[in-house]
Amino acid sequence: MLRGLDISASGMIAEMARVDVISNNMANVATPGFKRAGTNQGVFYLELVRARSQQEGGAVRPDSPHRIGARTQLAGTWVVQEQGALRFTDNSLHA
Repeated sequence: MLRGLDISASGMIAEMARVDVISNNMANVATPGFKRAGTNQGVFYLELVRARSQQEGGAVRPDSPHRIGARTQLAGTWVVQEQGALRFTDNSLHA
């Protein structure tokens, strides 16, 4: 039962961070030069397997039966580096 609560709590924490990034994007929609961000979520168990396999020199086995019930974690955030749309301002100083 406690393991299920731990898994649920990790999912809620990762989702809360994702909602924070989305709300920041929405709050800055009209800010000139603002670059939107996004989040990457990962499975905590796979990170643990990778770390252990690097220590032992073995390969990662993603088909392991112990994957069921793995915790979710926020793997990171990224920023879109694309240029925004140009707008005509009809101002002589904006050359």
